[in-house]
Amino acid sequence: MLDLKIGQKIELSDGSYVNVVKKLGEGSQGAVYSVKSISGEMYALKWYISQDIINNQDFYRNLENNIRLGSPAPSFIWPLKLAIRQLGSYGYIMDLCPSTYIEFSKFFKNSFFKDAKFSSRQAQIHAALCIVDGFRHLHIRGFFFSNISADIFLVNPKTGNVRIFADDNVTANNIEGFISGTVKYMAAEVVNGSRPNINSDFFSLAIILYRIFMIDHPMEGKRTLQPCLTDEIQKKVYGNDMVFCWDVDLDVNRPDKINHKNSIYNWSHSPLSLRQIFSKALSQRAVLYPEQRVSDIEWKNYLLKLRANSICCPSGLHDILADESIDKCPRCNHIIDMHKIPRIEFRDFSYAITDKKIFYLNDSLIPYGLGVVYKGKNGPEIGLKNLSGVTWSLETASGNILQIKEGECFPLRNGMQIVFNGVTRCRIVLGN
Repeated sequence: MLDLKIGQKIELSDGSYVNVVKKLGEGSQGAVYSVKSISGEMYALKWYISQDIINNQDFYRNLENNIRLGSPAPSFIWPLKLAIRQLGSYGYIMDLCPSTYIEFSKFFKNSFFKDAKFSSRQAQIHAALCIVDGFRHLHIRGFFFSNISADIFLVNPKTGNVRIFADDNVTANNIEGFISGTVKYMAAEVVNGSRPNINSDFFSLAIILYRIFMIDHPMEGKRTLQPCLTDEIQKKVYGNDMVFCWDVDLDVNRPDKINHKNSIYNWSHSPLSLRQIFSKALSQRAVLYPEQRVSDIEWKNYLLKLRANSICCPSGLHDILADESIDKCPRCNHIIDMHKIPRIEFRDFSYAITDKKIFYLNDSLIPYGLGVVYKGKNGPEIGLKNLSGVTWSLETASGNILQIKEGECFPLRNGMQIVFNGVTRCRIVLGN
């Protein structure tokens, strides 16, 4: 299949047309072009070059169905319109992703891509939650990914916002997928020929999340340091014989101090709870028994708690992943007493607030407030800035009612109560 020409007119399923502007890239399935509609809107066009896909009527019908159902969540770069069969192939248009987003796979090569590095631990947590939220919405709809790799995620390294594409490979649970995925991100049973499904998605999700926090691959250690990882060897080390590099029962695949520095450094700088959930999600039991894997909702609940507890080091220099096990900053060894961190207490949840800490309400992925150093009469104290776009109602310990408008800051004081959205009430608790 030859490249589409600049200016080539491509007919869409609704009878409209787009014109090819330029080629953006190419993969094993197809090439991606920027295209312009008659009214001037810019889109991306995925144009298939794989004959296996071009000739597969089931793939075509599945793509039509995905377009009809629409995107399950805003994080997906979902197919918008089908480019009907023409010029010996077909494809679909989707939104273009902003240039501030970078392919997640480039985060593993930060010596070459200096911008492909999270700006903060908060951005890391946010990226993890965005991906889990995307998986969750997909699974609720009864669908799964049949082609998971690091390349389907685009990440904004500053904010942690994520866009997910290659969504033409999404299909219904327990229906045979059309693309089996990249071996390094498959569950063992899929490597060995079984159909992908939601349970295999859970294992792939654990691998992606490990790479967000630890950078290196969780199954790569001393066992994978071989002169040539042939297809046969890969089926072994990423199949039923895979061993998590930090497996609590097996130490045969520990990270190598030269080749897996990221795993060693980041694992040692992570809170106990994060190490525990990865040890569960990537254990031998999780490898061999799909029904015992960590689900998307379990990941979501854990990451929300990690987001709430993570803080800025008292030195003011580092934001850190934190839980109850943290007693000092893993980067500068500054002593930390988690009980002394100011908190916003809800009925069944609490949220630590330190300088530059982003505050999210409930399980939202949109920033609602920001921890700031407030210049009070008695010197600097921790405060909160309203980023929500709505006015908050604040009741002081003495019973005075204040209205905090968008962009305004106020100091956190013991006994203070806040109503954020006319419904959600909380109180401020300062550490002793």
